[in-house]
Amino acid sequence: QMQSPALRLPPAIPAPASAADFVFPWRAKGDVMTPELDCLNYAAAHPDVEVCGLIIDDQRLFPCRNIHPDPANHFRIDELDWILAEEQGLITAIFHSHVGDLPVLSAADRAAQVVTELPWWLAQGGQLRKFRNVPHLLGRKFDHGVMDCFTLFRDAYHLGGVEIPMFERTNGWWLRHENLYIKNLARVG
Repeated sequence: QMQSPALRLPPAIPAPASAADFVFPWRAKGDVMTPELDCLNYAAAHPDVEVCGLIIDDQRLFPCRNIHPDPANHFRIDELDWILAEEQGLITAIFHSHVGDLPVLSAADRAAQVVTELPWWLAQGGQLRKFRNVPHLLGRKFDHGVMDCFTLFRDAYHLGGVEIPMFERTNGWWLRHENLYIKNLARVG
C-alpha cells in the first residue's frame, strides 16, 4: 500500500485531502473571502516558512504542502497535492510566499514559472503581487506590436513589480518621428 507523504506544512494547518476539506482558521463564519485574501492570510499565519498553493479556476486557493527540505527559503509543491488540486478544477495560477524581503520572483521562481506557463502569485510583507508569465527577456524573436522593444521594456518592469499598461503601436511610428515611449509612459506616470 502507498502511504501518504509526511506532512511538512506548519502544524497549525493540516494538509487537505481536498480543497473542500481545508479549514481556513482565519475565516469567521459567513466571511466571504477571495483567493487573494486567503493567500495573504495563509502567508501571515506562517511567517517563518514559504507557504504554497494552487489557484483553481481563478476562484479559490488550494493550499499545498511545501515539501522542500529548506521551507524557510524555498518551496516545492507536493505532487499529490497537485493531483488533488487538478481534480477540483483548472489550475490557473501558482501561489507561494517569501519569508524575507524579496517582493519579486526569485531567479529559481522565474525559471519554474516559464516552465509552468502560468501566472504566479507572491505574498510578501502583507502584499500580494501577481506575475503574469512572460518569456525570458533574452533570445526573443522580434515581432512588432507583439514581441518588440516596448514589450521587452514592459516585461522587464513587470518582473520588477511595476505594471505598465500595453498601448497600441502602429507600424512606421519611428518614420513619423513619434516617440511612443515618452508619449505613452508620461500618461501612466
